Amino acid sequence: MRKVLLFSIVSLYYCLCWSQKDLIAQHGFEVSGSSWEPVSFSVPPCSLGDDTWNVVDALGEITPFEGNHFWGIQDLNGDCGSNGFEWIELPGVDVSGFRSVTCRMHVQVVGFDSGDDIKLEPWFDMVAQERIVLIDGISDLITNGWIEAVIEVPDAVSEFGLRIYVKQNGSDQAGIDDIRLEGIPLVPCSELFISEY
Repeated sequence: MRKVLLFSIVSLYYCLCWSQKDLIAQHGFEVSGSSWEPVSFSVPPCSLGDDTWNVVDALGEITPFEGNHFWGIQDLNGDCGSNGFEWIELPGVDVSGFRSVTCRMHVQVVGFDSGDDIKLEPWFDMVAQERIVLIDGISDLITNGWIEAVIEVPDAVSEFGLRIYVKQNGSDQAGIDDIRLEGIPLVPCSELFISEY
């Protein structure tokens, strides 16, 4: 009985305790306060006439989901980008000390038609995964406000990165905001109470 009890105590000493999700990294396109840096782009941020691929405080009817700014997109096929996909990349972040990790972001589109698309490409341990179609533009698609996209990260992944692909032309508009990486921290149990009763 004592050997079993001692084994149980030793096993519990090395156990991992679950708690609620913590913020691992965040990017909200604000002047300061983002912890998921540095963000990189396929083409530099640009605002030229009505063309936008840049941080804005408003774009048409779109206002920030959170804070004072968001990433605005309008006529990316004009003077600021190309007729293909442009991208925003958030670098790999160590998530090895967390479980049940999720990446959440908010997106809003106004007037996306055929050929206007937003795709997400998660990177697990520096390996690109299959792109996820988030917005497939058709018939002047409107999201009616901000929508949330969630990517679940497998527990076996130690590093998570994200690339957001956008293809858009014309006067249609889009916004991206509040990108958050969250997870449940793994911590050694600090207190154990074992009773024989």
